[in-house]
Amino acid sequence: MTKHEHGSMDTKVKEKVFEGFIKGVLVENKINGFFTIESLDRSVPFSSYKNNNRFNIDFDDSSWETVKIPHDWAIYGPFDKQVDKQTVIIEQNNEEKPTEKTGRTGALPFVGIGWYRTSLKLSKSIKDKQVLIAFEGAMSNAEVYINGKKVGSRPNGYCYFYYDISEFLFENKENIIAVRLENQPFSSRWYPGAGLYR
Repeated sequence: MTKHEHGSMDTKVKEKVFEGFIKGVLVENKINGFFTIESLDRSVPFSSYKNNNRFNIDFDDSSWETVKIPHDWAIYGPFDKQVDKQTVIIEQNNEEKPTEKTGRTGALPFVGIGWYRTSLKLSKSIKDKQVLIAFEGAMSNAEVYINGKKVGSRPNGYCYFYYDISEFLFENKENIIAVRLENQPFSSRWYPGAGLYR
């Protein structure tokens, strides 16, 4: 746990705080402006199935694969040229007939849906405090849930984003954090990655 004696989220604070899965949780005391950093376990359950009730508090994730964050579910393959195959004419190459092209997104299976879950128990009272959760890279169409309730969504997979989750948290008990990600077909001209990758 680290404390900072200032009341604004400057770059230095963000770099120190957000350095893992959900890069940590930043607690701002609304009364005196102090920051408290709570670390999250960087080993979290992961599933690539499409079942959409996985944000529920009582959902059983015991059969899920446990992964280390940052994590990219597609990088392990298998390679498949069907993922990004096109039959096109490239005029810059003076082609006159369409030919098969592949490999522009690495032929890796980045299209699909992935879920991540973890839990957090805040070590101190959150009364009169603001709690933020931050992500540096979630590819893509992220939906964030705290204790079964949707906090927000972010379509862009490259941008840093954060939410105020103060009103969603339980005191003195485990809080369930779930993140749903979905990469759409034909959504990228290069390999974009997949998952909580940064």
